[in-house]
Amino acid sequence: MGARETKGSIAARPRKDGTVSYQATFKIKGGRAIVKSFDDPEDARIFLESIATDMAAQNEARERKARQEMLAKAHKSPESRQSELLDTPIKIALAGYEESGLASPTNKFAIPAIAKQAKSSSIREIKKSWIANYIAGMRATASYTGKPYAYATIVRQMGVLKAAIEWQAEELETEPPKFPFSRRLFPKNWEGKRERRLEPHEETALIGKLRELSTPSRHHWRLLVKLALETGARLQELVGIQWKEIDFKACCWTIPETREKTGKRRTVPLTPAAMRAVSILRLMAVPANPRAFHLLGDPSSVSNLFRRYSRAAGLVEFKFHDLRHEAISRMVCRSPDIYAIMKIVGHSSPEMLERYANLRAEELAKALRSQDPNRRDRR
Repeated sequence: MGARETKGSIAARPRKDGTVSYQATFKIKGGRAIVKSFDDPEDARIFLESIATDMAAQNEARERKARQEMLAKAHKSPESRQSELLDTPIKIALAGYEESGLASPTNKFAIPAIAKQAKSSSIREIKKSWIANYIAGMRATASYTGKPYAYATIVRQMGVLKAAIEWQAEELETEPPKFPFSRRLFPKNWEGKRERRLEPHEETALIGKLRELSTPSRHHWRLLVKLALETGARLQELVGIQWKEIDFKACCWTIPETREKTGKRRTVPLTPAAMRAVSILRLMAVPANPRAFHLLGDPSSVSNLFRRYSRAAGLVEFKFHDLRHEAISRMVCRSPDIYAIMKIVGHSSPEMLERYANLRAEELAKALRSQDPNRRDRR
């Protein structure tokens, strides 16, 4: 009878007393390994065979369960699948959507707050009245900033909830119910345009305060603000920059869809000032770390710290997202091509761009002068 095939490996290991032990190693998916030493190589072989048998049995059980679930799903009537969807707790749908790999980082960040407010509700309970109560609840709840959730944030939360329900419906192979959210449930003029700009003296004060930080990350903070003002990128896009996304020859930065708010890959041209910032960051890179801002934390912690640093610099009611407003306003001043700006900053409509661009009177006058074909001196 021929020798049976054995998975894993057996290595002879000399001992200090001159004897030999036999180390059996069985590698498992994910890089883990089961290791045990024996005095007899036959015992080591039997050990490996027993593990292989157990692993095969576990795999077979998983496959059998998956086949049974597939058959059970195939035999369910459309009505029963629809009923199962409607009876699904909202928290379960949100958790499944989060684990599916389809949720963007922004959506994942929103899920805990949505699940907490949804409590024990099921998808079946989502009616217009439920949405109205949800809105009232979020407006009465303090966000991580210490203020009630803004209406714009609730709009994004509704988008996440709708996406989670659609994912759950697809998993159950049934149609999602109509999602009853409407912005008409908000009060009039809820979408107030934020007009906060970064004044020149405030920018000087902010950069000065960041230079004074005693932490190793102080240079990263200064360069983060510089890149935000040069690119108009969102906080989660900037904090997560990886070196593979930067093309130093083409002077551009490609934001992957996994970190882009709309889920679409976006290429951002880098100005000479932005390239200088990236080049300085490169000098501080850590070979084993793919992140450019490896000394900074996640978007939430960076946002909170920025708010603290800006207050310390004397800025009133200034948050990191205001840097995006400032950057877009500056871009509009420099270029009349709004569609090019939309592509750079990831806006889907001129209306959205208009909400972000807030030009000062002198900037409007300068823009009009620069476009006057009869004007000789455009300095």
